[in-house]
Amino acid sequence: LSKSLPGGTGSDTNVEMMLTVYPGSFSAYALQGDINTGQNSFALYPTVRGQLELLAADSVLVGDNQTSRINLSDADPNALPSALQPAASLEDAALRLNSSGSSDFIHAAVPVHAGDTKPVLIAARDGSIGAVQGTSGQLELYLAKPVWLLAGQDIRNTSVVAQNLTGDDVSRIEAGRDVVFDTGRLDDGRFSSSEQLQVRMAGPGSLEISGGRNVDLGTSAGVSAVGNLQNPALSDSGANVLVLAGVGATPDFQAFMNRYLIDSDQYQAQLAELL
Repeated sequence: LSKSLPGGTGSDTNVEMMLTVYPGSFSAYALQGDINTGQNSFALYPTVRGQLELLAADSVLVGDNQTSRINLSDADPNALPSALQPAASLEDAALRLNSSGSSDFIHAAVPVHAGDTKPVLIAARDGSIGAVQGTSGQLELYLAKPVWLLAGQDIRNTSVVAQNLTGDDVSRIEAGRDVVFDTGRLDDGRFSSSEQLQVRMAGPGSLEISGGRNVDLGTSAGVSAVGNLQNPALSDSGANVLVLAGVGATPDFQAFMNRYLIDSDQYQAQLAELL
């Protein structure tokens, strides 16, 4: 596997994004090392059974001080340029495909992946996903269906904007150590927020975020469930959000019961009221 995935020059302009449109499915496997996206950004053409898989024995990384954007598009293929229906310009074409393009085009009237039960899968078995600790890179994922993001160590500076399509869909972000966004500061010491770094889940179903040690949102835009605010084709009920930290070790349920139920009657009244 080459050091970097193929892609553009690193610019995030709409025109250059249109020059790095891949087929509807893209898979990369590093069975003995890393996948490094560098500063490459690309979009996957909207396809009913389109799939994105990045699987590494070690890490799935971006470069230091670099941003990599990956877009699994939800645009209506009939609204995209073709030989019989060309666009006026690359800029116009990009507004129909890019995740930050025109809201009239980036979501189809019927979700492209309706009926698709296979989530996007990005996994780093023994390593991390996103930026290396101590570096300022960021990975931005714009996904038209549920996602499983699984790392043996950290998930760092990885923005996820995705959508569940049914009430049974579950999107997972799981790190063996930390799920973390940097805490940015300006030169004068004030905090610097980043609207680009976030976890935003559209549609119904569930979003589960867990860290073996910590879940630290830093100065990101946080975690949100937005229902159908960005995509009216989805259910208006927002996803259930579950965030768990410190799950790296097996919970000692017996010690918990001994302390709060068996060896003490301090909380019995509250427990009886709850039940």
